[in-house]
Amino acid sequence: MNDDLTDSALMIRSRSDISAFGVIFDRHFSAIYAYLERRLGRDGADEGAAEVFGIALQQRARFDASFESARPWLFGIANNVLLKQRRRERRRLRALSRLANTVDTTPDAYEVVRDRLTADQEYRLVMAGLARREDRDRDVITLQAGSANQTSSGRAFGSTRSTPLDTSRITTAIASALSICLPRW
Repeated sequence: MNDDLTDSALMIRSRSDISAFGVIFDRHFSAIYAYLERRLGRDGADEGAAEVFGIALQQRARFDASFESARPWLFGIANNVLLKQRRRERRRLRALSRLANTVDTTPDAYEVVRDRLTADQEYRLVMAGLARREDRDRDVITLQAGSANQTSSGRAFGSTRSTPLDTSRITTAIASALSICLPRW
């Protein structure tokens, strides 16, 4: 029975019997999904986990069978998926930042800009500020801005509950990001 075999044996068997990979999936999906959910949120974790196991299935012949467990290999793939997602996010934020730079913000134009600034332009300006932040700060800002309560924000960053220090860090990060990109009226 496949459930009694080591991951290594299942990975070897999966090269000729794809159903053996299903056992690998069943054994490790929840751990990979939980890791990705902590880093990307639920929507990102759904997409990320699908990508991780898709890559693993395609590259199962490359698995080093001298290792008994496939878990470290799968976490390595998950980490690469995260890095790729971070690069995509940075490129997107830089592109939005370039769009924000097209807004005329000379001192004479402040009144005109303030009166005509649309929600889309404000969004681009905020994204420009986020693009300048470190990944961890950007995670804190987007998690808090995404209407997560303070307790869940603390948990997302490894704390069992949000402390005043966590709340202060979140508030400071948001204020800092916004002051970088929005003029003071």
